[in-house]
Amino acid sequence: MCLIALSDSNFLELPADFWQRACEANPHGVGVMAHWGGRLRVSRMLEADPWRLARLLAGIPHGATAAVHLRYGTDGEAGGSNVHPHLLPTTRPGLVLALMHNGCIRSMRARGAAGPSDTALFLQQWLAPRLGSRPEQWAGVAFQKEVAREVGEHNRLVFLDSRGVWRLHGAAQGLRLGRTWLSTPRAREWLAPSIQLWRGPRVSSRPRAALAPTPGFPSVQEPRPSAAAAAG
Repeated sequence: MCLIALSDSNFLELPADFWQRACEANPHGVGVMAHWGGRLRVSRMLEADPWRLARLLAGIPHGATAAVHLRYGTDGEAGGSNVHPHLLPTTRPGLVLALMHNGCIRSMRARGAAGPSDTALFLQQWLAPRLGSRPEQWAGVAFQKEVAREVGEHNRLVFLDSRGVWRLHGAAQGLRLGRTWLSTPRAREWLAPSIQLWRGPRVSSRPRAALAPTPGFPSVQEPRPSAAAAAG
C-alpha cells in the first residue's frame, strides 16, 4: 500500500519519526511535488530515504502546496520510471500536470512485474488522449467527474499543475490531521508515538528542523510543444 501526504503546512502535524516509519513500509521510491514562486517543483528518489526526504521538505516554504508519495510496488517495475509523481507535458505552452496515485486502477492493470504501472498506463492511455488540445479542462468539474468514474471511489489521486491548481480524489478514504491529509488509514500505524521507557519533557526532534534547506529544489522544465503536437 502506497502513501500520499498532501499539505500546505509543510507536514508540521506529523510526528518526528513518521517519515522513517512510512519509508520502511513503502521502500520502492519517494517523490515530492510542490508549487511556490510560480513554479511546479518535482523531485524523485529511487530509494525511500527518510533523511533525504526530510532535507528536501525543509526547503519547501510554509504555505506552499506540497505532496509526498511513498511507493510500494504492486504493478509494474518497482522503481525507475514508476516512481511518482508522473508528469504530463501538455499542448498548452507552460502547462505541465503532475499526478500521484494510491490504489489500483483495475482498467489499467500492468502485465507482470516489469514495465509501466497502472498509474503510468492511466496517464498515457486515458488521461493524455482525453486532454488533447484542451489540457486546461483537467481541473474542471465535468472532467474531474470523468476521472472519478474511470478510477472508482476507492482510488486516491492528487493532481497539481504548473499554475498551482490542485485537485484531490478520494479524500474520504484517507485521514486528515489539521492541514495535512494522508491517503491511507494504515498511516495510523506510522503516526503512533515511539515507545519510551521514560516520559520526560517533550523535546522536538524533527529531522528537518536541524537540517539546512536543500538548495535549488528542482523546478519542472516547461517544454513548448512541437508543431505536430500543437496541431493535434
